[in-house]
Amino acid sequence: MGITISKRQSCVSVAQIDYEETTVSTPVAPNYRIHKKSQNVKRDNKQYLHDSLLMSIIPSSKYASNDLKQLNQLFIYWMMVKLIIINFKCEREVHKELLKNLAEFSRKYYLNNTNELKLIDEFEQNYYGHTPIWWYTMTNFIRCMLNQAFETKDIEILIEMAFFIKDLYQQLKILQMNTLKTNKLPIIVCRNHQVTNEEFENIKNNKGNLLSFNNFIIADSDQEIQSHSNNLMINILFRIRIESKRTSTPFAYFQNDNDSGDEQKSFIFFMHCIFRIADMKQITERSWEVDLTLTSNNDEQVICLTDVLRQETRETVGWLRLAQLMSGMGDFDQAKYIHNKIFELTPENDISTRARIYVELGNIDNEFGDYKSANTRYEK
Repeated sequence: MGITISKRQSCVSVAQIDYEETTVSTPVAPNYRIHKKSQNVKRDNKQYLHDSLLMSIIPSSKYASNDLKQLNQLFIYWMMVKLIIINFKCEREVHKELLKNLAEFSRKYYLNNTNELKLIDEFEQNYYGHTPIWWYTMTNFIRCMLNQAFETKDIEILIEMAFFIKDLYQQLKILQMNTLKTNKLPIIVCRNHQVTNEEFENIKNNKGNLLSFNNFIIADSDQEIQSHSNNLMINILFRIRIESKRTSTPFAYFQNDNDSGDEQKSFIFFMHCIFRIADMKQITERSWEVDLTLTSNNDEQVICLTDVLRQETRETVGWLRLAQLMSGMGDFDQAKYIHNKIFELTPENDISTRARIYVELGNIDNEFGDYKSANTRYEK
């Protein structure tokens, strides 16, 4: 089920939100109270274990700007999205306004779903009463909308949910420190997944290279490989190995109470978590174990690629960086789509942002040879 995009402008301009790069790495604890039980609505706290894994792979190399067009575009796209979101900052009052906007946006999607509408009401009224991990794992609508964004590169959903994703990032940074205090390295967790023959060959042929799961992933500390009868798919048990205390992407151990009173013990990894493909072992004809090692924050390839993306988008800020990157990679359709969505979400009184978007859209029209449209945009 797709999300119907509303034709509206956010009450908060993208220009009101600070996306400036920062070197400060110390996480600041959000003002959330401890998890509380709520009897108002039914919740599904198991479905996230079956959410899809969205993978992309790139060769391990010393990257330069000229390499971007040859690399997996999904890997680059989501790496840029992550860079934008983790640099997201806003004042408390703006944060409250963004929360209200997201609730309004979500209600349009779940217009006829009474249970989800109750959840959205609780989300708006009691957001600070629970942690971001609680909202992510215990509510369908948050996960569903995020998965929709990850699967379709829906920029409007990403903009609407950026504050929540950043809140989740902040909480994971804090909980990672606690996780490492109570779990001895190396930590090994597992996640089952099914892939096509083509996807499997891509993994098999890229041993030693970088693989990212572009969405959030949840893995368990103890899991056996699951075999399915679908002969068109390969069953994979990813064995994720954490060797460093300083990782390129935050993760954390967490527990949630389910309806039976049992505790679900799992690990959650932030979006676009980057691993290095290690060993592979065949279990049955169509079942394999694949070892992945979580990259550290001093991984040379990850640092190099991050620096390239920052350099390529240094002339702009916020979500416009993503549009600029897509133009630089030659994906002008995606760049045009992003610019148009940002324009729709920009208030009419934000003249400078709108003017900048007009210029960029004119440049894209020039690339397509539509010089008349380009001149019209430049004149605006």
